[in-house]
Amino acid sequence: MRARIDRVDGVLVVGEKDGWWTVQVRFPMERS
Repeated sequence: MRARIDRVDGVLVVGEKDGWWTVQVRFPMERS
């Protein structure tokens, strides 16, 4: 089984081939 991991602006999206499941992880915004 292959797992695909994509990180976009602090958002983690994990999808599986047999069953697509998404996991969203939100990170705190950094103050500049």
